[in-house]
Amino acid sequence: MRQSFFDEGYLNCQYTQIEALEKDSSPYFIVEIITLYFRDSPNVIAALEHELMKAAVRDIKKEHSELRAKFETYFQLMRRAGPTEQAVNSS
Repeated sequence: MRQSFFDEGYLNCQYTQIEALEKDSSPYFIVEIITLYFRDSPNVIAALEHELMKAAVRDIKKEHSELRAKFETYFQLMRRAGPTEQAVNSS
């Protein structure tokens, strides 16, 4: 199972360095570190999710504002042209 973690890219050479520390300090050092990671990571993920949602909403608001300004300019040009002009698809 340990090898599969390496094969799948979940572990790398840093893990083997931590294993070396484990032998010198505590027999369950890695267990403690990984347990702390899984205990703390949901809070970090939630914070990232919150920040990314704020960023996404900010981008949507910006795009909405820009599109609205473009349409307002377009409608002003339509009014200046008057009702006799026909809209032409320029694409």
